[in-house]
Amino acid sequence: MKNLTGTGYPEGLKHDEITIESRIMAIIDVYDALVNDRIYKQAMPYQEAEEFIINQSGTAFDPKMINIFKIVKNDFRKINDENKDIE
Repeated sequence: MKNLTGTGYPEGLKHDEITIESRIMAIIDVYDALVNDRIYKQAMPYQEAEEFIINQSGTAFDPKMINIFKIVKNDFRKINDENKDIE
C-alpha cells in the first residue's frame, strides 16, 4: 500500500477516522468534476478520469474505496450519461 500522505483536512481526520460516506463522496465528487463540462474546463474522457482517480489510491483516496470504484466504474458512466442534461 502507498504511503498515505493526506493532511486530514478539515478536522485532522485520517484513514478509517473519516466516515465511509465521506470517503465514497470524495470519489464521486471528483469523478463528477472530471467527466462533466464546467465553466472553466471541458469534460475529461471517462477512461482518463478513471485512471486519474485510480492513480490517487492511497494518497487522495482510500485504497479500499478505489478497489470498489474499479468494480463499479461502468455504473458511474451509465449514471452520468443518464443525468447529463439534468440541472
